[in-house]
Amino acid sequence: MHVNNLIDRKSSIPLYLQLSDILLQEIERGTWAADQQIPTEPELSRRFDVARGTLRQALAKLETDGYLRRERGRGTFVNELAGRQGTAADRQLAFVVPYVRDSFATTILSGVERYATHHGWSVIFRHVENDPLYQRRLLQELMSGPLSGVILYPVESHSSEPLRRASQSGFPLVMIDRYVLGVHADYVVADNFGGALRAVQHLIALNHERIGFVSWRDDASSIAQRQTGYRQAMAESGLVVDDATMTCEVPSYPDIAPDALYPFLTRTPRPTAVFAANDQIAVAVYRVARELGLRIPQDLALVGFGNLDFTSQLDVPLTTVSMPALDMGYMAARALIERSGNAALPIQRLIMPTELVIRQSCGG
Repeated sequence: MHVNNLIDRKSSIPLYLQLSDILLQEIERGTWAADQQIPTEPELSRRFDVARGTLRQALAKLETDGYLRRERGRGTFVNELAGRQGTAADRQLAFVVPYVRDSFATTILSGVERYATHHGWSVIFRHVENDPLYQRRLLQELMSGPLSGVILYPVESHSSEPLRRASQSGFPLVMIDRYVLGVHADYVVADNFGGALRAVQHLIALNHERIGFVSWRDDASSIAQRQTGYRQAMAESGLVVDDATMTCEVPSYPDIAPDALYPFLTRTPRPTAVFAANDQIAVAVYRVARELGLRIPQDLALVGFGNLDFTSQLDVPLTTVSMPALDMGYMAARALIERSGNAALPIQRLIMPTELVIRQSCGG
């Protein structure tokens, strides 16, 4: 992410959006007063070392959002409405997560806070212990208070009355990591399907044919998309998935009970490789395989999903799919703050790119 007006060219956030945010911060700080002309396109292109096309996209975004206006033959000017500040209550959002047990939720929070604080907003952080009823009660409480919006990492992918009411009333709501079917709201998710597809294709390229899929008992959209990616990769290579012997489900919270993994990894024939729906599951597979005397990757290749901070520290570092958690949080806060200022904006459905991180656990 950009800090001190620097563009991060390694970020998954498009350059023009990073640049529009930098320019917006300058507008809000009063670098250019209302009705003042901003520097010319060549000047800004040189300053930020970006192509003119990228700069024009950034300026067009700010013009659409009402911060700038272009006057033919004269240049681009700051609108008078830009930089107006609301009250503290008008500039506060809540970030609600199912649980805090690894680095994923806290990294998302860092991205949320980075965007929010740059724009004068504060963030309330809450978790609901993976309890759908607790999440519903909390949403009702938050929506009836002075908050300007909620970023929700949903416990489940089924709709509930608070979510339906938020959707129908126009209350600013952005879902992250997962979305809820039937709820008309902005969301920011990772490319779960594409990440899973590439992970399984990599195992197939290593000559594995009996590739198992282990997930937890969760109807989350993210898990379903990873399973679809797994099945698509297998089908494209002409490999048959026997659900009775090649897929396995384990309980998800608070700890992954490994009981189902023992018969899964000892049946004949057993999988020679496993794609786990997330890194927590991959670690459970890793431990059970070790208990059974299976060597990783010689006897069992293993791939996870998430690239959590511990995955590179295992005795055999884990091959996994990396999600841009920091950028996801940043984009979710951006979408929510934009929504709070303009309820008529089109719904944003943002799918952030994933990357396969190859380490030793799959042998190649």
